[in-house]
This record gives sequence, C-alpha cells and structure tokens, in this order.
Amino acid sequence: GFRMPTGATAGYVLTSDALGVGTWQAGGSGLPSGTSGQTLRHDGTSWIANSLLFNDGTKIGIVSTNPLARLHVGDQGIGGYPLDANDQAGIFVSNSSGASPSVTIMGPTDNGGYLRLGDSDSGVWLELRGDADGGYIDARLGQPLKLKTNGTERMRIDSTGLVGIGNSDPSSTLDLNG
Repeated sequence: GFRMPTGATAGYVLTSDALGVGTWQAGGSGLPSGTSGQTLRHDGTSWIANSLLFNDGTKIGIVSTNPLARLHVGDQGIGGYPLDANDQAGIFVSNSSGASPSVTIMGPTDNGGYLRLGDSDSGVWLELRGDADGGYIDARLGQPLKLKTNGTERMRIDSTGLVGIGNSDPSSTLDLNG
C-alpha cells in the first residue's frame, strides 16, 4: 500500500516510486518548461513539452497558441478563421467499426447550425445551414451557386436568381442549353 510521509515543505510535491513509497520533491522536479497554455505529454518515459496542443482553460488549440473557438485547428496566420486548408489544418473524421462517421453541428432552438466553406482573404463563402425554417445552401457576397459533376459546371444560380443549366451565364429566369 501507499505510505504518505509527513513533514511537507511549501513548494514541494508528493511523488511515489513503484513500491508506493511516497516522498516530497521540490516543485517542478521532473517537469520540463514550456509555453503558457501548452499541454504536456508523456512519451512513455518522461513528460515532454513539445506538444502542439494548447488550452486556455475554456478553449483547445491544435497548433494555435491562442484558440479563437472551443476547438481551433490551425494557426493565427489566416485572418482569425479557425480552419484553413492552406495551413494544413483540418478535421478528419473516420470510423473503423463499420458505422458511418458523421459531423453534427447543432445550435440552440430557432438558430440552428451551419457550416461555412470559404476564402479568408476575400470573405467569400458557401454556407450550409439548417434551422427551424428549413435547410439552406447560400453562396455569399454576390457569388453564384454552381453545381458540378466530374469537375464540369452543369448548373448555375447567379446572385440575381437567374438559373442556367448547361449555361454559365444565364440571361433569363431559366436558361437551358442542350
């Protein structure tokens, strides 16, 4: 069993060996220095501070030392947007058990949730949204919504609502080509 020694000194921490014998060690003994908010990790032998996982007590950053959201993947070099493919950041979801992996985004009643895919430099994005009024696909900032197959545009809805099928520059409410 564990035997707890008496006579602790301020600034010391209690450690134990493989036999359960406790001793008081100077604080910080055996722990490396690191960056504020950095999460230590154990490499199987000792604690090391080369982790890219940071937390500020309420938010977690992967690579980001100053997370902007509850989970922030990436760094601060992308205009404050938490995810950016150019910085090799992202989220990968898989499931080897045979069940389909999924990502669920839900908001409070009547506000729903959304997924934005876009360009942090121009501010142009595509928004997929669902709320109490239904589901939406929204191309923002006056950009058209394009549907493609095999990399070729097949249909377009421009910012004024004109629809082109087989036509990337519709001139009427429904402009068919082909």
